[in-house]
Amino acid sequence: MGNLIVSDNDYQSLSGRYKSLGEMMDEAFGEYIKVLTEICQSAITEGQVHQNLALFLETARLLQGRFGEITQAVSVALDEFLVDLDIADDIIYGD
Repeated sequence: MGNLIVSDNDYQSLSGRYKSLGEMMDEAFGEYIKVLTEICQSAITEGQVHQNLALFLETARLLQGRFGEITQAVSVALDEFLVDLDIADDIIYGD
């Protein structure tokens, strides 16, 4: 039977990249919401298109901050995987 080799550094790096990605996505989505808000308030101020945009904007605001939450959860899962793997490794091979 072959050995399973897991590079802790790869998982730690991936964990950090997920955190950064979530922050970048939240920031970009915040800018997107600002642009839609400006369009709704200044450019398309009435009519069916305005009503649809306002409804879309209301729904989009519900997603604000969710990207960071999701990627943070993935980051935590990666970190916990490494801890669990170290515990299992210690049980199998001892210190």
